[in-house]
Amino acid sequence: MMKEIKQVHPKKNLKVHGDKLYDLRVKLGLTQREVEKKIGIPFGRLTHYERGHADIPPNHLEKLLSFYKVSGPAVLTKESVAKLQEDTAQMSRILGAPTRELATV
Repeated sequence: MMKEIKQVHPKKNLKVHGDKLYDLRVKLGLTQREVEKKIGIPFGRLTHYERGHADIPPNHLEKLLSFYKVSGPAVLTKESVAKLQEDTAQMSRILGAPTRELATV
């Protein structure tokens, strides 16, 4: 019987600086309701992210980063950036690929 390999869980929520998300939205002159309509993240979730009351799932983070045209480090906490780097290194070891090659996987 094969031993099951523990998978890296890429869907873990990440901590963001809510005030930075808020600032990005305000710079565009948009309300949370307008962002909700444009990218589909519910108003209530946006409120929680901007106030720092909830960690953000990767799919919501990707939508917001794309919409605001910024990269993760602009809003992620240092702990979240470190966790992503750790997960990438672990994935590299599991797949046997150098970390820089994972960007193309």
